[in-house]
Amino acid sequence: FLLDENSYINLFGDAGWYERTIREDTYQSYVAGFGGGITFNTKIGMFSVNYALGTQKEVPVDFRRSKIHLGYINFF
Repeated sequence: FLLDENSYINLFGDAGWYERTIREDTYQSYVAGFGGGITFNTKIGMFSVNYALGTQKEVPVDFRRSKIHLGYINFF
């Protein structure tokens, strides 16, 4: 969702599936990640803050294992 020319709110997600075979044993699992963030423009550059969570087949969503990403783009 655009707030102005260089500022926006975003949601994101991705998913995957993998299979691992070691000798006769086969292991299959899925992974998923999702989150949201905001990017906003200031006089000194653009700042972004994103919050993400993930899950795996045997591992439920755990807020203690979440990730926060801070970003900065400078204009000069």
